[in-house]
Amino acid sequence: MFNEYHCVQTALAHNLIGQIELDELSAFFQPFVNAPGLVVTPRLIRGQGVNGLSFRYCGLEVLQRRNGQYRVKLAWEGTTIRGTDRAVQNLGEAQNILQGVHDIVLAWLNAGAVPNVRHTPLPGFHAEHWLEGLIASDTPVGNLSRDQLQLSAVPAVATQCTVSLLPPPGKLNIDMTSSGDAQFSVIELKIDNAWTMACRELRCYTDWALGHPTTKKNGVEVPFAPQSSPADLMNQGIIPHFAPPLNPASLRAIAVIRTDRMDLCRPHENQFPIHVMRLPADWLAHARDNQPLFANQMYLAPMIP
Repeated sequence: MFNEYHCVQTALAHNLIGQIELDELSAFFQPFVNAPGLVVTPRLIRGQGVNGLSFRYCGLEVLQRRNGQYRVKLAWEGTTIRGTDRAVQNLGEAQNILQGVHDIVLAWLNAGAVPNVRHTPLPGFHAEHWLEGLIASDTPVGNLSRDQLQLSAVPAVATQCTVSLLPPPGKLNIDMTSSGDAQFSVIELKIDNAWTMACRELRCYTDWALGHPTTKKNGVEVPFAPQSSPADLMNQGIIPHFAPPLNPASLRAIAVIRTDRMDLCRPHENQFPIHVMRLPADWLAHARDNQPLFANQMYLAPMIP
């Protein structure tokens, strides 16, 4: 279930997890991915003495394997689900809480919509993370949706790539990166109409990818930290290797944005092209029906001259 993911390959190469544990995790999660749209995606944990893998069920972190331990991130408190960080001796101890999460997200999936985040019974849940997990997943929905975005297969995709800024603890969290034979993509996901915010964040991502010494964050020019360049992160195994030089010809910026406009998004002032993929309101119903998430083709948003 997990071996194709780039972060898992990195974890295996750095002895952060063993194949026996991965097989255990696959067997544990298998009963809970019993419908299209229910996905488990791993994410790398590195730095500050914490090393391992985080496992996200429909975008919600439910379990970690770190520093040789299984740790559950959610727990029942009476009839309410709360956040926690508790070591468990075996995966069976996490079964009841995962069953509870499964029943909630399956109901949302069957309805084809996620309720307002303020009313969700799942602490830490964000619909954007579920969307990210679907696109990144090694599933028919994930494979079809990455094809629509012209992204690579699972082993060449990374999620939530952290780029350090100065002074600490400043950072960027790039939603997704994809390393193809000739194209390196940075992707920003928005399930709302936050076009301006998507443009600002993609400006930061493209500055980083093109090797600029600084970027503009929250209106302030800030430098990138040492050892945070694309080559550094590739060498650390955080993002997949990209052989060609990173330059404007090989870099692509993609905004997945929830907008009802069928025409182009309004012009932006980033002096780098932004490809736009419209996210339909019923994207979760597409996943439920084992269909691609998007109903249209990408287009280029116009730039301000």
